[in-house]
Amino acid sequence: MADVWRPQFHIMPKKGWLNDPNGPIFYKGRYHMFFQHIPNSTNWDWCMEWGHVVSSDLAHWHHLPNAIQPSEGGPDANGCWSGCCGIDVDGCPVLLHTGVVLRTNIDGRLPPPEFDLGIQMIETQCCAKVSDPDDKNMEHWIKQEEPFLRYPPDRLALTGWRDPFLVHLPATSANEPPQRKLMILGSGFSGKGGAVLKYTTHKSLTSDWKYDGVLIQHQNSGSGEVWECPVLVPLPKHANNSMSDGARPDGITHVLMVGVHFPNEQPRRYRPVIYWLGRLTEEGDFTPVDLENPRVLDSGSIVYAPNAMIAPDGRTLMWVWMHERGGGPTRMDYNGCLSIPRVLTVLDGELHQWPAAELEALRTGDGFKISNMQVSEGSLVSFLSDIGPRFDMNLTISWEDHTQRFGLIITATDTPESLVIEFDIKSKQLRSCSLDPEDFNGEEKIQIESKGTDEIEGGQLGMRVIVDGPLVEVFTSHGAALSGRVVRPMNGDMKMFSCGGKVSILEGCVWKMGSAWS
Repeated sequence: MADVWRPQFHIMPKKGWLNDPNGPIFYKGRYHMFFQHIPNSTNWDWCMEWGHVVSSDLAHWHHLPNAIQPSEGGPDANGCWSGCCGIDVDGCPVLLHTGVVLRTNIDGRLPPPEFDLGIQMIETQCCAKVSDPDDKNMEHWIKQEEPFLRYPPDRLALTGWRDPFLVHLPATSANEPPQRKLMILGSGFSGKGGAVLKYTTHKSLTSDWKYDGVLIQHQNSGSGEVWECPVLVPLPKHANNSMSDGARPDGITHVLMVGVHFPNEQPRRYRPVIYWLGRLTEEGDFTPVDLENPRVLDSGSIVYAPNAMIAPDGRTLMWVWMHERGGGPTRMDYNGCLSIPRVLTVLDGELHQWPAAELEALRTGDGFKISNMQVSEGSLVSFLSDIGPRFDMNLTISWEDHTQRFGLIITATDTPESLVIEFDIKSKQLRSCSLDPEDFNGEEKIQIESKGTDEIEGGQLGMRVIVDGPLVEVFTSHGAALSGRVVRPMNGDMKMFSCGGKVSILEGCVWKMGSAWS
C-alpha cells in the first residue's frame, strides 16, 4: 500500500532523520544536494552524516550513498555538521563542514584555554575532496585528516563557531574576478547576541584561511545567542522590478540569512530564519539596509537552516529544512525533508521568493481551470474538490476597495483538521493556523467578519499553493512565503473566504503532481 504520508517531490532520505541542507552545487551537468542525515533513527542525535542526492533537471532526484560520515578518533568523531561545497583552485569539488567532538569523547585533547568556548562540544572546520573529479555523481570523498581551521579566534567569548559557507565576491571595479576567497561562519558573543564571522584566503579552499573580523553582529540576545547556517548570496533583480537599470538605487545586491538558535533553552522556542538585505563590496564588507530590524524569511513555523547556490543561468536558488511539527509521526521510518527550490530575487527593494520553474516538469495532465469565481464579503465558497494529496495551484486574485484579508481553507484526509492560509492585504503578509472546519465561524484565530474600516485600495496578486501530502508551501507575487505541515495529508478540498470586501479569482489552474524519484 502506498504511503500517503510521505512527500513525493521534496528532497528527503529513503529513511531516517534529515535536517539542514548542505552544499548545493552544479557540477558537470548535475545538481547535487547534501543534507544532515542519521540513517537509522527518526530523531536528532550526534554522529550526523551527509546524505546525498543528485538531479539533472532540478525536478527529478536520485539517492546516492552518503558522502561523509564521522571518523572514530577524528575531529568529527561525533558528527559531520553543516557546511558547503565549492570548487577548489585545481577544479576539484571540496566539502567544507564543521566537525564536532563531545567533551566526553575528547581523550584529554581539549583546546588551549584561550580557544576553548566552554560549550558541550569542540568544533573545528573540516574538509573532504572528491576522489574522482571526472565522476559526475561525486559518489566518493576523501576526508582531510586534520581540520583546515582547528581553533576559533581567541579570547572572544564566542557562543558557537560552525557551518562554513563560501561567498561569491563581486567582480572588482576592473571587472576582474576577485583574487581572494571569502568564507563566513555562524557564531555569537556571550551576553550580546548572534554574529557572523569572516575568513579569507588567497590560496586553496582547504588551507591558509585567516580570520578577517565580524561580518555582522547584533547587540540583542533576543534575536538568538548563536546564528547558525549563515548564507550570503547575490540577489538578481526580479523581472517586474520597477526600479531603473544601472546603479541599484535601493543599494541592495545581496541577502544574508541566518538561523536563530538559543542553545540552552528548554523547551526550545520557535527558531525562525531571519535575513537582511544589503550591499556586499568586493572587499567582502556587508552593509545591511536595516541592521536592527531583520525580517523573517518564512511566515510558517517549520523551516530552518537555509542553504543556497548560484545556478548556471545566474539564478539564486535556496532550500530550507522543513521539520516535522511536534516531532512527526513516530510510526514512520523517516523524519524531515527539504523545501522545494526557491528562486530569490529583489523586487522593488523587497526579497521575493518563488518556486523554481523546473518544478513544473512534475505536473501531470492539462490541469483544472478556474476563472471568474467571486467570493463576497463575509462568505465562504467551495471551489475545489478531491484533487488529491499532491497538487500545484496557480491563482490570480483581485480584491475590491476596503477588503482587509482573504484566504484559503484546505481540508486534510480522514480528519476534521484543516489548514487556513490567510493573506493580509495591508501588511502583504501570509499567516496560517490549523482549524476544525466545523468551528470555523467561532474560531478566534481567524474570522470572516470584517474588523475596522481600513482605507485599503483594490488590487490583485498572484498566489501559488504547492501541496505534497502533509506539506504546504505558499507564495505570493509580492514575494511572501509560508510553509506549513498538517497532521494528515491534504486531500484537495478547498474553500475561499473574504473579509471586508469582495474577492475574485480572475483565473487559475490546478495540476496534480507526480513523484520526483525514480
